[in-house]
Amino acid sequence: MGFFSRVGEIFRGRRRAGLSRARRLEALGQLEEATAPYVEHGEAPQAARVLALRADASIDPERKRLLLSQAAGFASGALLRDLEAKRARLTLELCAAGKYAPGRAELLDVAQRLERVGESALAAEVYARVGDRDAEARMLVEAGAIDRLEAVLDSEHARERAERERAALHGRVRDLVLAGARREAMALGAGARKADPRIAELLAGVEQKRPALPRVALMLDGERLDVIFGREVIIGRAEATLVIASPAISRAHLELRRGAAGPEAVDRGSRNGTFVSGARLDAPLRVGDGVVLELGGEVRLELSPWHDGVRIAYASGVVHAALGPLALEGWTLDATKDGWLELTASTPAVLDGLAVQGAVQLLNGDRVRQSIDGAVVLEVVG
Repeated sequence: MGFFSRVGEIFRGRRRAGLSRARRLEALGQLEEATAPYVEHGEAPQAARVLALRADASIDPERKRLLLSQAAGFASGALLRDLEAKRARLTLELCAAGKYAPGRAELLDVAQRLERVGESALAAEVYARVGDRDAEARMLVEAGAIDRLEAVLDSEHARERAERERAALHGRVRDLVLAGARREAMALGAGARKADPRIAELLAGVEQKRPALPRVALMLDGERLDVIFGREVIIGRAEATLVIASPAISRAHLELRRGAAGPEAVDRGSRNGTFVSGARLDAPLRVGDGVVLELGGEVRLELSPWHDGVRIAYASGVVHAALGPLALEGWTLDATKDGWLELTASTPAVLDGLAVQGAVQLLNGDRVRQSIDGAVVLEVVG
């Protein structure tokens, strides 16, 4: 016997011994130990069969899924088809139970394996799981599952119709926002913001830019002004529209409002009183061309007319109280009861390049002109 013949006989002997050992271990129920000899000696079908038996015996779903995947790697023919089907069903069961969350790529791999072994109906379920409607429909056609195919097509048509409706609604809400009809946009999109992230993002942007009334910074004809909106302004230490931190004044010390003859100041029964030229204020005082008050005998307040309201100068700076609608050359600007800063345009107005009319709810950053190429008349700074 030649050298190579002797070597071949040695290897064949070792293989017979290895397979004999594998069968013996299998007969003893030691399936895990039997797997390696089958693999080592090239018995892929036997290795696949033993791995499949181990998978059937496992009570751990994740281990069962792993063993089925390993078995499929050695199997072919009918066994491969059976293993891929078992693996897919187990994966879907674990997904449905919330015990496993495979990525899209892994599920697509499962579906494609099922497709290759001819498990079309099951492959359709997995494709449905990843949202590949075209592949799902193709598999249902191959499986001859006409009823399921019709249901999928009906569902897809309904989904497409709903998506078109959502897109149309998003476009309508967006157009309203751009046109300054922010109140209407918020109302129109409110019911869809949970279901449509685009609308939710759009409405969230409006909410973030909505001025925090009653006090807002404006640019009027190029001048930056701190404006307080409302029919009245209360000045005081705490419970006030304009807070001045001084122990000399009361929590709600002085009220500014429009009277029959123009803006007027009224002491609200303060503890330390309000004084004008050394005399205590005990009746409404017209602002007229201007007046200087002392709150609590210590805090100096200079009031002067501004539009139909009052300019207020004090130690911390200057603010402007509108005391009602602010008239701006054919427009009026006011705070509404539902908390919007609203521009009412009776003459042409251009909001950030778009012609607007009627009531416009303004946001921080909005710029208003009288014409497209005109100077900025009003800008909401914040």
